[in-house]
Amino acid sequence: RGTVKNVGVNYSYFNGKEYVGGVCGANEGTITNCYNKGAVSGIGFVGGVCGYNYVGISGCYNTGSVSGRNHVGGVCGTLGGEALNCYNTGDISGSGTRIGGVFGDAGSNSKITNCYNTGNVTSTVEDKRYIGGVCGYLSGEMTGCYNTGSVITSGENVGGVCGQISGTVKNCYNLGNINGT
Repeated sequence: RGTVKNVGVNYSYFNGKEYVGGVCGANEGTITNCYNKGAVSGIGFVGGVCGYNYVGISGCYNTGSVSGRNHVGGVCGTLGGEALNCYNTGDISGSGTRIGGVFGDAGSNSKITNCYNTGNVTSTVEDKRYIGGVCGYLSGEMTGCYNTGSVITSGENVGGVCGQISGTVKNCYNLGNINGT
């Protein structure tokens, strides 16, 4: 369990297998006021700021490109806690499941508030499911979030805000294009 605060990463490249992030790979604590401007790539649990966060993240953003297979997001690949005022402007690409502009996967304990994505979210190859502008798969709560980036995929369970919703979404919107490839 750790606290990560006020960390910025500029113009770098991170490449790994699982739990890969520009600021941290995995954290079971809080992440506050951090950013990543570099490229991040991996296989699973890949995020611009954090690959996996269990407790909470606030005031964080990503402008770099993020790519992976499963659980890929602009800010976090997987979120298990609260997220407040986070955003992504980088391009996100994945070849598997749970790919999102801000979060690839947000679990049942997640609460996402005032987050947005303006980058393009692209899913390629086979087995593409749960692709969304803000979140690929949401089983928690989302309020006041939006997407203006394009979601480009021929996959299943695709949406401008969320690819799959098993939780609650309030006051969210999409202005981005959703295109099949």
